[in-house]
Amino acid sequence: MELLFANRLDDVSASIAVHLDRGGQPARAVPFLERAAAVATRVSANEEAIWCLMYALSLLEASRHHFEAALLAYDEAHPRRSTLSSDLGVFAHAWYAHALWLLGDEAAALYHAE
Repeated sequence: MELLFANRLDDVSASIAVHLDRGGQPARAVPFLERAAAVATRVSANEEAIWCLMYALSLLEASRHHFEAALLAYDEAHPRRSTLSSDLGVFAHAWYAHALWLLGDEAAALYHAE
């Protein structure tokens, strides 16, 4: 969808976010909700902006628990790689840090970002 609407992302960001969330990719939905909220704010659609940000916060809060579980299961002595050769533990730490930062927990975000 992102490629299909690349020239109109401001117009369809909220729809893409909902699609990603329903497709099981809530972490990928958050940046689209942030973009949709920014667009709504620019045109004084404050209720829509609040809805987008509240939706994003709910996804981040839900994602937080998934990342915590992934980090508890991660064995640094035996790292697992994704199909793109990324260390899944590093990936989980990065996304968890991002979620914590957006949720306002700066100290925990900085800890997990290192």
